[in-house]
Amino acid sequence: MYWYIKYPLVLAGCALLACCLYLVWGKYRGRAPVSPGGTRTENASSRPAPGGVGHGLVVPSAEMLATFTDRLAAAEDQLVKDNPVGARGLAEKVLAAPDMPRFTPLWFRAGDIIGKANLLILNSDVPAPEKIRYVIQPGDTLVGVANHFQTTVAAIEHGNKLDLTRVTIYPGMVISVYPAKWSVEVLKSKFVLLLCDGSRLFKYYRIGIGRQNRTPVGVFKLQTKLREPIWTPPGRVIPYGDPANVLGTRWLGLQPTDDTDPRLKGFGLHGTWQPETVGGAASEGCVRLTNEDIEELFEILPINTRVAIKEE
Repeated sequence: MYWYIKYPLVLAGCALLACCLYLVWGKYRGRAPVSPGGTRTENASSRPAPGGVGHGLVVPSAEMLATFTDRLAAAEDQLVKDNPVGARGLAEKVLAAPDMPRFTPLWFRAGDIIGKANLLILNSDVPAPEKIRYVIQPGDTLVGVANHFQTTVAAIEHGNKLDLTRVTIYPGMVISVYPAKWSVEVLKSKFVLLLCDGSRLFKYYRIGIGRQNRTPVGVFKLQTKLREPIWTPPGRVIPYGDPANVLGTRWLGLQPTDDTDPRLKGFGLHGTWQPETVGGAASEGCVRLTNEDIEELFEILPINTRVAIKEE
């Protein structure tokens, strides 16, 4: 072959090989490295942000962590200044951030602020956007008003500073009502109960669950509310106050609903005389809270509140 044909062909082949190598390098350089165990790893900045409140898939940058910390400090300052609505708004912005993972120390700090702020709003005459003014009509009762607005008599009493020993209402009286859309989510693996008003976190509670995975998963509704409950395990009746009665000061009985096995009866939320067991698996299957926390929920939750128990 003549040299003036041979050398151009060699040069063209080299150029083609170089082009192929460049394309292969460009294809793989953007991929995350592979760990020694064979699992491909990712940098936090390369992961897609989850929808809604963070779910532990993203690690915030140092700059974002500083922003969260500053915002929560400002929220705590608003609580000190008796501005629960402002404090709640700042803390909710932290929880709503797409790169805010759930159940981290910062998440719980934000949840503490939101819970304290919401209780102040619910149980006092603090003005808040969600509250409404209701004029008592002839024939109204507090029970009827509470049922209409899916709240409790106790919440109305506390929110209007009514005399709890002798509550009197009359036509034309104006009261403040917090018309919530309550729901409860129990996350067994996190030992956490989330009390929500619609899609918003109202407060979280630490819980204990059943030993040997005895707490069932499913959807329930709040069926019964008992003060100073009697415990009735199979073949026994243990009165309130007996050291063997494990139910604490309040009982919130659950009934299976939706597609949950209808045979899952006898479960509920209750208090405990052993607060050190909250945060672990020690009950016979029910969800337990401290007596203080179950008494708080007892005042807030109306009958028929939806309770979802999940493994997460």
